[in-house]
Amino acid sequence: MPFIGPIAGVRGGYTSQGFGGNGLTFSMLAAQLIQRAILGLHDPDAAVFSSTRAHR
Repeated sequence: MPFIGPIAGVRGGYTSQGFGGNGLTFSMLAAQLIQRAILGLHDPDAAVFSSTRAHR
């Protein structure tokens, strides 16, 4: 799963980091998640892709 969202400690900085061959799928999702974050809107999927999520 990619990391998508704000960069800790970087005001106004966002990241979209993928680790596989699903770039087209995740790039569209990343655009939507980052847009909502910039607009201050909640997105229920944001926690799934957060860079601070727990690794298992």
